[in-house]
Amino acid sequence: DFIFLFYDYSKLFQTTPVFLDDDKHKIIIKRIKSIFELLKNFSINKPCKIFINNFIDTNIPLSKLYSDKTEFGLDKLSKIINDFIDEYSCENNNFETLDIANIMKDIGRESFLDIEKYWNKDSLFTPKGYNYIAKNLSERLRSSFISKKKVLALDMDNTLWNGVVGEDGINNI
Repeated sequence: DFIFLFYDYSKLFQTTPVFLDDDKHKIIIKRIKSIFELLKNFSINKPCKIFINNFIDTNIPLSKLYSDKTEFGLDKLSKIINDFIDEYSCENNNFETLDIANIMKDIGRESFLDIEKYWNKDSLFTPKGYNYIAKNLSERLRSSFISKKKVLALDMDNTLWNGVVGEDGINNI
């Protein structure tokens, strides 16, 4: 069993009251931690693999709560969020990070995101973006759920062919 969770992290910013940047930062991290604790509790009751996306900067105005001109700008906060998600996934075997940010870098922001559809509450990603996400997920699922087979084949002298390379030379085998 597995679950795919595509979380829109921008919602964390839109409901954050206006505080000092440091306080906003702590509130958002606290909210993310509570989301992951809920997921962890869920997975204890129903063991499964949970794939969760990381945070991407979509250039969607986040209620003007974060400015990159401050110590706690969006760039720094997105790195902190993604580091937390990665660390959590490493510490909890049933969690895996779906690296949306890296997928977006592969094809470019314009080919990956559709901000107009996002505002219409339809979708954040373009069809090409969804194809790349699906390809990444299928590769991850294949590697997670299909057992790997490894083979080490060795030939002892005079087993598969007559002769010993060291004594007879490569041309005489």
